[in-house]
Amino acid sequence: MPEIVRDRNAILVRSSILVPNWPAPGRYKLAVDGTVVDHATYGISTPQLGAKFKNSPAGVAGFAAKLFVQEVFGTGTEATLRIIDEETGEFARAWDHFFLSRTSPESSIPIPSAELSYRVMAVRNLAKFVEWGHSIKRKYEHAIRPYVASTSSRPVLLDWGCGCGRLARHLYDQCDYYGIDIDAEAVAWCQTNIPLGTFSQLSLRPETNFSSDLFDIIIGNSVFTHLSEQDQFLWLKELRRISKPSATVAVSVNCATSLFNAADPPRIVSVLQEHGYCNAGPDLSLKGVTSNDDYYRAAFHTQDYIWKQWSQYFSILDILPGFVGNIQDLVIMRPRK
Repeated sequence: MPEIVRDRNAILVRSSILVPNWPAPGRYKLAVDGTVVDHATYGISTPQLGAKFKNSPAGVAGFAAKLFVQEVFGTGTEATLRIIDEETGEFARAWDHFFLSRTSPESSIPIPSAELSYRVMAVRNLAKFVEWGHSIKRKYEHAIRPYVASTSSRPVLLDWGCGCGRLARHLYDQCDYYGIDIDAEAVAWCQTNIPLGTFSQLSLRPETNFSSDLFDIIIGNSVFTHLSEQDQFLWLKELRRISKPSATVAVSVNCATSLFNAADPPRIVSVLQEHGYCNAGPDLSLKGVTSNDDYYRAAFHTQDYIWKQWSQYFSILDILPGFVGNIQDLVIMRPRK
């Protein structure tokens, strides 16, 4: 996900990508709506970046570009940023694109504190909080649209793991929006600042107070990435219960792309090869936030495991690699009732 800095007439974009199957230097380029940005500054570095990347076969492609608003957008309001292979025009990754709006995504909703933002996305840059939230919301729209049943009524949507409203601020007025989270402070902030949404705090138990067959759409952004294997199955049962038979459920997981970006840690890879799921230990991002610092885990899956194990509860419709932040895969599914 890029860093976006705006002024009146231009947008400065800076980012980098750890590219698999590293080709000749300079081959991967930034593109706007499929057109390579020739005036961008590109930097190529090999895995001389410290221990995290020392075992990686890839290089890191960095870039910075000043995009002039009128040139990029014309009369439009949105452009799509991608990293593409200059020779073939193919994405470096299938879902690495970023939806860039002409102006900073507007909202009447205030921006939460840097500390609340950090719990959601591990950065305290509040401009990123808004820009990333808009782009992720647009990516979800594109990903699940083919699977959502058309209806004349407003869909009832659950944002499972809503945090301090990164997606809610872009969704609350487009659906009957419900947000739930284990972070009491984040939920309280949403209740105060996003009055058109309905927010509630979860306990650490895998249960909700919602009635059965309530939701048309359920989004779980980076939640299964933090659950123990037992809680994972209990939550699959609960999500199945509260979703309509025709519902579309889209949740993100740490799979091969996440492992690649983490330099394929051998201890995690070996467990995944044997079992398909790996509980890699506590994730301290929410340390002191809940009643049990040991609850929030770092969890990894294989796609084969998801197809086999999750199919007890849901029909798996698709798995999109590297969907969230060019890291987490997205699992799209429908409940087995």
